[in-house]
Amino acid sequence: MTATLPSAGKWVEGLHPDTPCVVAARRVLKRRLRSVEALLPLAADHAHEDPEYVHQLRVATRRSAAALRLFESYCPPRELRRLRRGLRRIRRAAAAARLCDVQKTAVEDLKAQGALDDAVATALLQDIDAHRLRAQDALRDAAERWMPRALRARRQALLSSLSPCPRRSDDDGQQDGAKGRVFVLRELAIEHLPKLVRDVREAPVSAPAALDQLHRLRLKVKRLRYAVEIFSVCGGDLLRDELYPVVQEAQDRLGRVNDAYELLLRLESVPQGAGGSAAALHDRLVREREDGAAEFHSWWSSPEAQAALDRLETLASGFNIAPRAGTYLRRRPRPGRAEPKDAAHRHWRVAAVDVGTNSLRLVVAESDPVSKFRVIEDVRETTRLGAGLYTTGRLNESVMEASLSVLEQMRTVWDGLHVDRIRAVATSAVREARNGAEFVERVRRRVGLQLEVIDAEYEARLAFSSVTNAFPLEDRRFAVVDLGGGSAELILSNGGLIDGICKLPLGAVRLTEMYGLPGDGGAYRFNAMRKAVEDVLKESVSTPTRGLDVLIGSGGTFTTLAKLSIRRGMETHPEGRFSFALRGYELGRGEVAYLLDWLRSLPLAERRQAPGMGYRRAEIIVAGLCVVERLMEHLGVERLWIHDGGIRDGLLAEMIDDLTGAVERSPDSVRDVLSEIRAYAERQRYDFAHSEHVTHLALRIFDQLAAQLPEAAGSWAGPQGREILQAAGILHDVGILIGYARHHRHSYEMILHADLPGLSRRESALIAAVARYHRRCGPKQSHNSFRRLRPDDQRLVAHLAGILRIADGLDRSHTQTVRDVRVECEPHAVTFHAETAGACEENLRAASKKADVFEEWFRARARIVKAERTPRGTRRQAKDERG
Repeated sequence: MTATLPSAGKWVEGLHPDTPCVVAARRVLKRRLRSVEALLPLAADHAHEDPEYVHQLRVATRRSAAALRLFESYCPPRELRRLRRGLRRIRRAAAAARLCDVQKTAVEDLKAQGALDDAVATALLQDIDAHRLRAQDALRDAAERWMPRALRARRQALLSSLSPCPRRSDDDGQQDGAKGRVFVLRELAIEHLPKLVRDVREAPVSAPAALDQLHRLRLKVKRLRYAVEIFSVCGGDLLRDELYPVVQEAQDRLGRVNDAYELLLRLESVPQGAGGSAAALHDRLVREREDGAAEFHSWWSSPEAQAALDRLETLASGFNIAPRAGTYLRRRPRPGRAEPKDAAHRHWRVAAVDVGTNSLRLVVAESDPVSKFRVIEDVRETTRLGAGLYTTGRLNESVMEASLSVLEQMRTVWDGLHVDRIRAVATSAVREARNGAEFVERVRRRVGLQLEVIDAEYEARLAFSSVTNAFPLEDRRFAVVDLGGGSAELILSNGGLIDGICKLPLGAVRLTEMYGLPGDGGAYRFNAMRKAVEDVLKESVSTPTRGLDVLIGSGGTFTTLAKLSIRRGMETHPEGRFSFALRGYELGRGEVAYLLDWLRSLPLAERRQAPGMGYRRAEIIVAGLCVVERLMEHLGVERLWIHDGGIRDGLLAEMIDDLTGAVERSPDSVRDVLSEIRAYAERQRYDFAHSEHVTHLALRIFDQLAAQLPEAAGSWAGPQGREILQAAGILHDVGILIGYARHHRHSYEMILHADLPGLSRRESALIAAVARYHRRCGPKQSHNSFRRLRPDDQRLVAHLAGILRIADGLDRSHTQTVRDVRVECEPHAVTFHAETAGACEENLRAASKKADVFEEWFRARARIVKAERTPRGTRRQAKDERG
């Protein structure tokens, strides 16, 4: 009797783009490994009944191995190695058996078609049967060694030890999974899928295609296919229904070529002379192999296949900006309703003008609910405003006039784009010039633009904000340097917190004027300049006690450095375009030193011809690179990352935050945001009854406290505070999906990085922080997540967390026996009267224990008591509140 074939489908249900990676790993690995457990005894003991058992087992082991590869950083290393060894042994035995089954079917078909005489067919079948028996013995041995009970134990050991965060090697080489943030499936797809697509696209396939090339391509296509099966939820129907079949077809075509090749090898291994049809079969198989390879090359090179790969690569690279299930990129008005006009919903246009020592730059951007803003216009002009400043102490008249003309031209741009707000800042040159105030006044009169002269520290913080919004730096020790024409600002950071800011008089224009030799040769008193840079760094910058992971550079010197590095040895684009992304480009200290030595050895005319070099940038690049090279040496850092943003990004973000927070949300927009929050909570399988009841109790406490404490209106009791508390109440337990023990911290990480639509980054951070402090210890300055908040936001979080903790304690049993709560405020004391419907002692004790944060920040003793009776109207008020 034939055994039932277990289901081993390619798709894994229950995944979403924002599913935490550890949860996705648990679901995917459990599904994949259980398929192997179910199929192994069937393939070992019932293969004679249905060869499909062996085929499905081989596919199941490949899918399992692919899942282990993708989730490797979440798996305990020891259990990972053991499982991989077992799967490799099973897969090899199943692959050998499957090959024999395929070849036996092929030989029988050829015999039935008359393409083989009996002697050749018999010899081939005998050889195949002999190999098949040995393969089956190996499969049984693997089944005995890795019986389902043993596989199940390994699977359970692996799944029970998954790390909530990706493991990384610390300084001692030990694996550390306790630190770091929680990543979601969409981020893992962004990390892996584009690389797998590129590996497939870059695999060489010549015409005629060589078999070794096709074999390597086949392995890469398989890896891509199994990864797409896991990440399909991140790409929606386009990835699953349109692009996945193309990958599947590529694998099928390559499989047919491989089958012909393997059968040809089998024929060549059989003693010749068994029959006259052997030579004819040999020729036929050679033709099939060559025709199949040619057909694949033709199909692979076709516009249709290449277009599909283009779409797949574009989609894989864009998961970070694509709308997820239940979210949107741009709100659409409901039928019969106009586009929302409130500040939180409308798309604002803002413009930032950066008046620097070397150049003037205008950036116009439009707000976006997912990426905060997108740039729609970027204008840059080099006017060298600081020319002559460092010898005369004044801005040159002709240069000021040229800069004013450029600003007038820029005004036509921002006027034509109808921006809602504009900010213009001036940095080192205007800040230091004796006639800087005169220039500011001339800008106001001629351009109608109020120019803010910002100090070096604010300039540094804007640059730092731009960098931290562009790079994942939560667990890194790093430094940011914003190198301009007149000065450099250095920010030292650990985990995204600013440890120190150093203001350095080391701008590229300043140093060029001070140490450049007269004439047009572009030569420097280089040794003197380098010594001066070293002296400034020794005096102003302390060497970090612990090494830095990376230095991140912002400014024209760095973007030019990246272009030079990429273009070295490459032909210039005929239209002069630069087709490489600069953000995140990495250079080593050795390459920076090499480029510096090379450029300073060139006359200015040749330096200007270097691929990637701007005409006027060539005049100051040597001074800029001297600062970079000496700074990397002084800090002892080996890696440099390039950032193509700057202080203008920080200005844009500040303006958009101000505009989106300038008007309270309308009731409709609040409901829209809450619906997105609840949809996210449902995807994380939150306890609906408990979370919604805790939210109800928290809002009841909030409203009564706000009404009885008038002085609270200016701190925590505004409409925004209520919305943050409501969102935190709904989401406070979502971290249980990862694990109960530290679920308050998991909730913080999940909320912070969920990119919930309609919420600003500040709002997400506040909601995450309130949810994080619903249990265990309260807010402390030693907590990075709390210390990085502004002082007023710290007070808001602490007060709301104090309320949420009491509400959560009142439903400690998760039975909703505390139906409502009445708050009574007295001088230095607040009494919470709990209206109950059943035994509630456990809940009252828990609420009293968790009232510590409330007492600290409200400066009042909290009493949690059982209500003697319910005052008239309270039931109706509570019912209305719940509704």
